[in-house]
Amino acid sequence: MKWSEKVKELAKRALNKLPAYGPPIDVGKFRITSKIKSIQELLENPEVLKRMLSVGVDVKGAYRAGTFLQFDEKTIKTLTGVSCVKILSLEEAKERFGEEWLEKYYWRALSVETDMFTAFVELYGKGGYVIVVERNCKVKKPVQACLYLATESFLQTPHNIIVVEDGAELNLITGCTVGVHKGAHLGISEFYVGKNAKLTFTMIHSWGPIVDVRPRSGAIVDEGGVFISNYISLRPVSTVQMFPSVILKGEKASATFNTLIYGIGRSFYDLGAKAILRASKTSAQISSKVVASGSSTIISRGLIIAEAENVKGHYECRGLMLSNKSSISTIPELKTKVKNAELTHEAAIGRININELAYLMSRGFTEEEAIAMVVKGFLEPEVPGLPYTLKAAIKRFTEIAARDL
Repeated sequence: MKWSEKVKELAKRALNKLPAYGPPIDVGKFRITSKIKSIQELLENPEVLKRMLSVGVDVKGAYRAGTFLQFDEKTIKTLTGVSCVKILSLEEAKERFGEEWLEKYYWRALSVETDMFTAFVELYGKGGYVIVVERNCKVKKPVQACLYLATESFLQTPHNIIVVEDGAELNLITGCTVGVHKGAHLGISEFYVGKNAKLTFTMIHSWGPIVDVRPRSGAIVDEGGVFISNYISLRPVSTVQMFPSVILKGEKASATFNTLIYGIGRSFYDLGAKAILRASKTSAQISSKVVASGSSTIISRGLIIAEAENVKGHYECRGLMLSNKSSISTIPELKTKVKNAELTHEAAIGRININELAYLMSRGFTEEEAIAMVVKGFLEPEVPGLPYTLKAAIKRFTEIAARDL
């Protein structure tokens, strides 16, 4: 049996499997047929362009090495003069690379049997991008992707695969947003980082208060490889549940997860990361900064598993409470199967310092302005290696979030 056929059979058996964390969602209440008539019309709509810009997408592409856009299930891509980078839709990649490629990179970094959402995407999903950076290719400009919900009550189901071959480097920015009120997003992402390669993946979410989001992702990092994942969500959403995983399979491989969350209104977040240190001298860092306001709920998880000698792992979460109706939970979990491993965690949840507020108010700021300034300072991302344009976009994002207090 071909690998692609085997995957279909596994998905069918897992179609009713409940997720390990977070509330289930009824995918049957969403539509899977888009009402989009023309992508070009969307790209000429000032409101659409404004929303894309708000999640770090360079709409003109001047500062990007390549662009992939998906509106509902319809896709379009551009590549600007970088011969060692390939950007395809998943459907194009299957046809072009064939079964041998699928066996190596399709549903290998995570299992199609993870839960009902991974199974659904395999059986009914449409779209998604495949990015391949060839050996020793160091892409100077970021590559960007935008996943946009344009049809009311649409269920978006992309499957993305990113391959950074030995010695290569890529900075990938993905912005996800909506032009509708209600919808859902089941996004599958697989990352493969070769020997001495580096991938920086930054995902910015700006959904809506009645949008449900279930990203599922996994990464495999080879010897000396570096995987950095940045996740930022500072706008209202209905529910988000994600628990990305990484396997450090080669010596001296490393992974870093940075998460920045501003819970607004009734937003529900259940998120975190899992790192498996499978080879010696590997290391993982999982860090979260979260703010809970209104009646939002934020659960931050971190799981680090040591399976080899001389490894290091650290989980850290900092939380800021702005409301008695909101809640923050941190759930660190450290496991080791060897005696020579260094695994640590720390967490702190608190409120705004009264003395800090008093000082700002003494300088002429109102209480609301002072609180907004403190929150903005707390949310300011401490993420190394981000390009200037993305830092500017995140800064605008945090300013808007703070003003919404």
